[in-house]
Amino acid sequence: MKRSIETSLSLARESLSIVSSDVARFLETFPSFKRVNPAEEGFAGICRIGKRMECKGDIDVDALTVEKVLEVEGLYSRFDSKKKTLTVCVKRGKRIYCASKKISPSFVEKFSQLEQLQKDYRMLKTYEKPIKGVYTATFLVMAFLVLFGAFWFARYFEKRINIPVESLYRATRRISRGDLDVKVEEEGTDELKNVIVAFNYMVEQLKALKEKLESEKDYVEKVINSISPAVITVSKDGEVISFNSAALSIVKEIGEKRQFMELFESYPEIKSSVQELLLSGGGKREISEIVDGKERFLSVEVIPFPDGEGSVVIIEDLTEMVNAQKMSAWKEVAQRLAHEIKNPLTPISLSAERVRRLILKQNVPEELKQAVDKAVSLIVEEVEIIRRLVDEFRTFARLPLPEKRMEDLNKLMETYALAYGEKIKVDFNPGNIPEIPVDKKLFREVFLNLIENSIDAGASAVSISTAYRDGKVYIFFKDNGPGIPESLRDKIFSPHMSTKKSGWGLGLAIAKRIIEDHGGRIYLVNGNTFVIELPA
Repeated sequence: MKRSIETSLSLARESLSIVSSDVARFLETFPSFKRVNPAEEGFAGICRIGKRMECKGDIDVDALTVEKVLEVEGLYSRFDSKKKTLTVCVKRGKRIYCASKKISPSFVEKFSQLEQLQKDYRMLKTYEKPIKGVYTATFLVMAFLVLFGAFWFARYFEKRINIPVESLYRATRRISRGDLDVKVEEEGTDELKNVIVAFNYMVEQLKALKEKLESEKDYVEKVINSISPAVITVSKDGEVISFNSAALSIVKEIGEKRQFMELFESYPEIKSSVQELLLSGGGKREISEIVDGKERFLSVEVIPFPDGEGSVVIIEDLTEMVNAQKMSAWKEVAQRLAHEIKNPLTPISLSAERVRRLILKQNVPEELKQAVDKAVSLIVEEVEIIRRLVDEFRTFARLPLPEKRMEDLNKLMETYALAYGEKIKVDFNPGNIPEIPVDKKLFREVFLNLIENSIDAGASAVSISTAYRDGKVYIFFKDNGPGIPESLRDKIFSPHMSTKKSGWGLGLAIAKRIIEDHGGRIYLVNGNTFVIELPA
């Protein structure tokens, strides 16, 4: 009887302890007291105790008592059965945070019943010796009758008490092994039946809490797997505990190698950065590394566990952001070049022409006139080249925002292709695609840049096709030219990149800017196939 009561109370208190731990974890990790809503988080109220106490909702705490308890125990937890609330406080930094959570009335009622049952049992225990004395006296007077009655009552109580208690004992053993699919038959005396009912309720609560924790764990894993940075959890011994799907894009054999440092043998920059950050107790660093034969700009961050039993390593690919910053810098350079260079060009050209006219009017040797005429012609020609270069940069730096209208891309592409029919063979294969919002003037610039690049590269034929799938429209642009060398494929969209002797390297940069302004992207496949991807 004693074991059953104490086990049931222990389960009830363990349930409160689990709830207290959940509340404490929330208080240690929630981001902002000002933005937190107690009702939305499932609390009756929440407080922040610093130089002054700020509270939201229904919560009653004594700041002085909380501080004294936290100094000794590290966690303040108070269960008020009258108000049916559980108040938990933790120290976070220089402040103390407290939260009050409503406990189920039925749980409080059963918990009170268990405590009352324990008191009743202890009270009955004090009558043990008097009862034994009376029993002994009665036995001496009525030995045979008492023996007969004892035998009969033994049989009766075996069914009413011993069997239910034994069932409770077996059930508690199964729970201790992690099996929560147990239920004790509700039979026996009224008090014992109440114990069994409370016990079954505690088991149901524990099972529901376990399912909730497993559900929250699955949710957190799904969130971590859906984010773009690679997240790898490492023990203090260097063994990989867990990783998200993004980590596979960097280290494909992560599921085979369990030692963390073995994963990055092929990535010396990542390995050395992680080692240094682990030794320094965490931190963040930005590096460049060659991944799959391409240079990537990465952010490596190490966050140690509070208990020192491991760390979380976060690796984020910053390549697109770095490229965007470079593009922004090139636009600024283009604007300055256009401003600083174009203004002096006209005076230079006019002055050179004036020098030529003056020399021709002077009585000087014919050889000098020819030399001056040749020099002036060269100056004028080079000024015109610089003027065209500046115009290209101004076009790149001052591209207007697209004025989108619903257009049939197949018709637009066919119109553009007909205009180049005499210069290069164009094979157009339209697919079944919907109309999408585009700026046809800017889109014409993309087409012209791509086809001019094919002509300049020596291609004699271009194949253009369109397709629609997964809510996106694709345009495939392929020529039969020699293709772009593999060593230059990562840099072809940079403003300074050109494989032509007379080119400025702005055509593909302008095309990329226009496509991105339309919410899409352009990329190279197999050296001579450009793919344009646009949202439908």
